[in-house]
Amino acid sequence: MMQNEKDENLLDEYDQLNLIFNLLGTPEEKDLDFLTRQDRKKYVRNFGKIKKVDFSAIFPEATNEAIDLLSKMLAFNPKERLDVEDCLQHPFFEKLGFIEKLPRDIEPVYIDYDHDHLHLSSYDIRALILREVNKFNKIKDFDETFGFIINEILTIAKTGSVDYV
Repeated sequence: MMQNEKDENLLDEYDQLNLIFNLLGTPEEKDLDFLTRQDRKKYVRNFGKIKKVDFSAIFPEATNEAIDLLSKMLAFNPKERLDVEDCLQHPFFEKLGFIEKLPRDIEPVYIDYDHDHLHLSSYDIRALILREVNKFNKIKDFDETFGFIINEILTIAKTGSVDYV
């Protein structure tokens, strides 16, 4: 039996949530408040009750501060999840002594998720990440190596298709 693209996307979404919930456990009811659509809440509830994995069992050498930071960075509810500033203020980083030396006037990087429908390959995603890195630290032969794929991705994002010559 052949599946259509919509079915494959649902399976991908299900598999991603399965991976997340098998690590973080299924969210409590209060952690579903950020979901505005009832069908999404129902979908998450259908996973049943999955217990959170003990990170200290996975990372036995990690400190309590490291485990705490990891747990807070991976919170399911984005309202409960630490942002970068909160992470840098976490006790885990206190001992490292470099936080006060970090520049505070860096322009934030915004990631555009409007083009998730493009189904980019891991190579495409790497090329886009390298494009961002290249803005700050020039990569030798970047345009020759990645220029074509970057232009192709940007054309698809703008027009929905690419004309190959």
